[in-house]
Amino acid sequence: MRYDGTTQTWINLASIPREAAIGCAALTMTSNIYLIGGQVVSRSNPTGALIQGSAACASDSMLNTVLCYSIEDNEWKTAPHLPYKMIHMGATQVLYTSTKLTI
Repeated sequence: MRYDGTTQTWINLASIPREAAIGCAALTMTSNIYLIGGQVVSRSNPTGALIQGSAACASDSMLNTVLCYSIEDNEWKTAPHLPYKMIHMGATQVLYTSTKLTI
């Protein structure tokens, strides 16, 4: 959703095209928002909290996906995947160029 300060209303935007994830990195670059990696949140464990007898970051629930939301087009696209699954990392834009992404 996006808030329009002029009309003081919330506007629905395109939905994220995957299950909810926690622990993903988020970054804005040019006119895009990137969601990178993370961990799938299941209906049986909606908080992603450690369940007794299970691994907190089981590799089958971790993601190597990169999603890109175009603010101008109101559209989500899949960007090239990470070479491996990641969770709870940071991301930043390299300052000398607007086309480099560092994780």
